[in-house]
Amino acid sequence: MPGGCRSLTDDEIIRALPAFAGPLALRDRAFFVLGLSTGWRVSELLALRIGDLIRDGQMRDEVRLPAAMTKGGKDAAVAELTPCARKHLSPWLMRLAELGYRTRDCFVFQSQSRGNRALGRSSAWRALQKAFAAAGVRGKLGTHCMRKTFCRKLYEATGKDPAMTRIGTRHRDPESLVHYLENDRLAVAKLMRTLYEGLL
Repeated sequence: MPGGCRSLTDDEIIRALPAFAGPLALRDRAFFVLGLSTGWRVSELLALRIGDLIRDGQMRDEVRLPAAMTKGGKDAAVAELTPCARKHLSPWLMRLAELGYRTRDCFVFQSQSRGNRALGRSSAWRALQKAFAAAGVRGKLGTHCMRKTFCRKLYEATGKDPAMTRIGTRHRDPESLVHYLENDRLAVAKLMRTLYEGLL
């Protein structure tokens, strides 16, 4: 499985949201919700700058990341800024401004280091792990669980349409999409065991 982790259930998401605590709770919660609502890879989320989200003092309707910053570097990443993403991004962006990060080239998810530095992948992983542990959410979980959760939710919302799901997740290869839908693969495996029951 990509990232060696699973997707989250709705109940686990609800439990994890208030579990982000401490001085960086706004940042970490915004990171978590934006990952869940866009399905972007962690490297893409961490590459975001304020100018990608804000234009003329207003939050954009959609967030766009240049192709050079995406996996493969061929296509730009574009996603709508959903109401839930906006709800959790707004207080963090206000806090960033208070901290002096106001220009369009400032990273959205700032490291605790001095200067304009993006949060590192390992720090993002630790922030999620801390919240999951506090919420009692167990299992193989990491930063990739946000993308896997988005993929599963979109697949279900489209009536299990793989073509539409691939558009939303930017999977070029249908085979790679299958690996994200482990619940369906397990269901197929279960059915396969009963295909010839009592016959062979």
